[in-house]
Order: sequence, then C-alpha cells, then structure tokens
Amino acid sequence: MANLFNFAQGIRLLIGILVLVVLCGGGIFIVWTSLKILAFRRQQRKGDREERSRRFDANGQARPPRASGVCNHCGRVFDQLNYMTGNDRICDECMEKRTGKNALLN
Repeated sequence: MANLFNFAQGIRLLIGILVLVVLCGGGIFIVWTSLKILAFRRQQRKGDREERSRRFDANGQARPPRASGVCNHCGRVFDQLNYMTGNDRICDECMEKRTGKNALLN
C-alpha cells in the first residue's frame, strides 16, 4: 500500500511540475508578445509622424506631391521636386525664390 501511495504522490508531483512549466511558458510567451506589440506600435507611430511631417508643413498645410524629375524653372535634375497643379515641376530653390519661404521648413 505504501508503494501505491508513493506512486500517487509522484504522479501528482509530476503533474504539478508540468502545469507549472506550462503556465510559466505561457506567461513568458504573453510577456514576449506584448513587448513585441509595444515595440511595433512605437515604430508605427514614429513612421506615421515622419510620414505626416513629409506630407504636411509646420502649419498643417498640405505640401505638394514630391517625386524625382527636371525642374521647369531652372532645368536641373533633382531627386525630389514639388509637383504643382497644372503639371508644373519646381525644385525647392526655385520655390523659395518664387514664394520667399523654404518649401521644406514651412
């Protein structure tokens, strides 16, 4: 009878250890996943801020679309030009001369 009692205690101990390992593993998984989600959301907010600053100036006014091409005013090639309405392409330098303010800072 003592062997059966010891056997039952051993089984309960093994089941308890197994439950503890599964709970700890699940807890570690939940904490790890939560940290990854928080890091992703932080990176996403940073990207959204950068995208917003690229598309809007400091006053909240929408900037014109930008792409590479040749400036219609000075004839130079740029990686980033302002595409204005009426298919007019203008670089930042010509925009500053034309409007009197920097196209990227305003």
